Amino acid sequence: MNMGNVIRRLTFLFIAWLFFSVTSLHAQQTIEQKIDSLELVLAAGNLSDDEMMKFREHVRYLSFYYPQHATKFAKRGILLAETNRNTKIIPALYYDLGHAYYNLAEYDSSLFSYEKVIALHSTADESMKQHLLGNTLRDIGNIYTIKRRNEEALDYLFRSIAVAESTDDKKLLSNVYGSIAYVYVSTRNYEQGENYFSKMKDVSSETGDSLNIAYALYSLSTLYFNNDENDNALKYAKDAYRIVRAYSDADPYYLIGAATALAQAWTTFDTDSALKYSQEALGYTEKFNGDF
Repeated sequence: MNMGNVIRRLTFLFIAWLFFSVTSLHAQQTIEQKIDSLELVLAAGNLSDDEMMKFREHVRYLSFYYPQHATKFAKRGILLAETNRNTKIIPALYYDLGHAYYNLAEYDSSLFSYEKVIALHSTADESMKQHLLGNTLRDIGNIYTIKRRNEEALDYLFRSIAVAESTDDKKLLSNVYGSIAYVYVSTRNYEQGENYFSKMKDVSSETGDSLNIAYALYSLSTLYFNNDENDNALKYAKDAYRIVRAYSDADPYYLIGAATALAQAWTTFDTDSALKYSQEALGYTEKFNGDF
């Protein structure tokens, strides 16, 4: 396999992972501390709504980084909330359970939990009701994308857009545009893929969400590269790389995505530069133990 094909394959894997991931690897409590905290909370038994909300924040963290633990604590939290009639937190815990299964690639279990969120979201705390619904619809759309059930994926994603627009949730709107773009790119509808990645960039620019701007840019770079629009591919990759490198604490997934897109774009112009950025991307995966 030649250098261009190797980098193209790496780019696909990294971009796909980034697209479906919403993780953030900042310094946090250790997993042992998190689990100890949750065990202490559960041992207390009867919890107030505020205490259940704090418990849920721990479970939410685990659903990103330690999903195998999150499934256990989300289920125990749901049982406790049902027993204590902390009904406002139950939809959020079902969301965390669905998200944990999602990150474990147990998609049928994830869908079951997410359907619970849709059924119960109206009972959630008012501050999170629409946020839960919008993100649940997006995640379901992503799962159907993975399952290559693209019509169903788009149906859920456009429903998520309706929620995001009704609440003026620009972050969710940006993310859903990216999700829709990925569906179209996966079906080789590059015109619509470009359209929705551009929408993602524009909405992120409105809110100053630089990392989402970078994501949209290096996704567009990959799209242009695949369409042999090499000058645009390099320009967008450079812009994305510059944005990401300006963040000392940027998620490694953004660093990997930006460096990989730049490596790919350089293959047309300069093999040495392509190799340099390819090695940089691989270095990030080793440093952060990325499992791609």
